Amino acid sequence: FDYDPRCGSARHAPGTKSAGYQAYTPPTSRHGNDWTLILQDAAARFPLPAVAR
Repeated sequence: FDYDPRCGSARHAPGTKSAGYQAYTPPTSRHGNDWTLILQDAAARFPLPAVAR
């Protein structure tokens, strides 16, 4: 998923396979828009970071 550290929100990124080369494009690309791409195993069912307390 994509995590926006400016406001603490997260959104699900499209699902991908875990093999081979992957290219990711941030949801927005304006100056000052910082995004963190977090990769995790979907089967682990971790909560989004903005929700986990």
